[in-house]
Amino acid sequence: MPVFLRSGQRLGTVQQVLEDPKGGIFLGIAVATRHGSKFVARDRIERMTTTKIECALTADEASALPDAPVKGRRPFRTINKKGR
Repeated sequence: MPVFLRSGQRLGTVQQVLEDPKGGIFLGIAVATRHGSKFVARDRIERMTTTKIECALTADEASALPDAPVKGRRPFRTINKKGR
């Protein structure tokens, strides 16, 4: 699923939706970008649909995103085109 910046520029593609391993609380998403796997926190996501994710990030903010904390976290769920 594609992930877009506030400007409409494509950031990358969702790799995982991440949750807190203890409570099932949505933390954010791991995004495959041309600079590797990056983490977008839930408070930076403006809209999620069945076809795309829109983030409240500028290009400068996106370039400073941290690496995705995939290790030690489990996926909350994989989003597919049907939203399941």
